[in-house]
Amino acid sequence: MAGQENILCILSLFLLLELPCVPTIAFVGYDVVLPCHLSPDRSDGAMEIRWFRHQYSEYIYQYKAGNERDGRGYEGRVSLFTQELERGNMSLLLRDIRVTDEGVYKCHVSTDDWSQEHTIELKVKENPASTLVVPSSQLLLTSIGSDVILPCHLSPETSAVAMEIRWLRDQYQEFMYLYKAGNVQKGRGYENRVTLFPQELLRGNVSLLLRDIRLTDGGEYRCHVSYDNWFQELSVQLKVR
Repeated sequence: MAGQENILCILSLFLLLELPCVPTIAFVGYDVVLPCHLSPDRSDGAMEIRWFRHQYSEYIYQYKAGNERDGRGYEGRVSLFTQELERGNMSLLLRDIRVTDEGVYKCHVSTDDWSQEHTIELKVKENPASTLVVPSSQLLLTSIGSDVILPCHLSPETSAVAMEIRWLRDQYQEFMYLYKAGNVQKGRGYENRVTLFPQELLRGNVSLLLRDIRLTDGGEYRCHVSYDNWFQELSVQLKVR
């Protein structure tokens, strides 16, 4: 089952519309990102992007020739990340989630002579009851020059795409890695050494990959995840040999 969850649903045309097969989970009153990407990364100014509720024919959002239209009942609740379009990111931000938003959504991308579409399932929960956990011991052993994953997960599995994720060294206030609204910042001294696993955020995996371990990397790390007034934090110990 876990292996199946890593598989991406792909339609094989000259551009591939790529979405994860696992459902996206959101909470009532919160925002959620419904993912949709073209692979390889590409955009065309002539593309039209429409999002639908699967059971309805009327769009909930349309983007065409730089103009955006919100569908009836979705005014002010839906938008794309327009700065990401040139990288093939057609994902939809859906705000202020309601119980009635649960269901299947369709991402439809087209030009005059080409079109693709795919569906994604959204599950809605009443409140963010998830907590941060590590799958095993909170003490990690590693060696100089190797890479290590600092584990941190939301349980039960909950999409972290719309959340803010910070990784910090315990003795410092400055972050070593920050993910917020799809944007990434890396702390001083950690450029090219730290990254999350973007495709895993949908399943609540906010683990950090730390590359090229140094003796000075030993110590305590904090994983901090927040959304509006909700937050969770845990620490992981790293020992370098």
